[in-house]
Amino acid sequence: MNCTQLIRAAALAVAVSTAALGSAQAQDYPTKAVRVLVPYPAGGQSDIFMRLVADSLKEQFGKPFVVENRPGAATTLAAELVAKSPPDGHTILLAAASATAIAPATVKNLSFNPKEITPITLIAKVPYILVASKNFKPNTMEEFIAYAKANPGKVTWATHGMGAAQHLTGEMFTRPPASR
Repeated sequence: MNCTQLIRAAALAVAVSTAALGSAQAQDYPTKAVRVLVPYPAGGQSDIFMRLVADSLKEQFGKPFVVENRPGAATTLAAELVAKSPPDGHTILLAAASATAIAPATVKNLSFNPKEITPITLIAKVPYILVASKNFKPNTMEEFIAYAKANPGKVTWATHGMGAAQHLTGEMFTRPPASR
């Protein structure tokens, strides 16, 4: 499936899922512009992907789907705005399901209940990958683990956000096997 086909399939999935909200939504949904919150910085893969999907949704529904980037606090800033918006489907969130599920355990004084956010549809699956310099000797996970064990303190890692699933996965990887 090429990129265009993927975007069309994702937009169709969102459109079908949104239309399937049933009696909770009027048949003329949307009645105004839809605010799409992306809890990641502008220019990243999620932002670009959602903007392409939003263009397709605008064509299908005849109303603008306005993408607004609200990064921060491991996606909870944008999620809070959605949770506290009127439940009319005119403010929606593009986020990893894990982000809102993890939030109560990673964010102190969370100001909303993630259960206040209703999933509409899955529009993409993005795998986690482990990358390193091409000059780094290990080429497989097994080789990497052996290298890390043989060279304590020499392997470092980075994440795009504290408390995000990628961060917690990295933290779990650094723990001894018995405590995982």
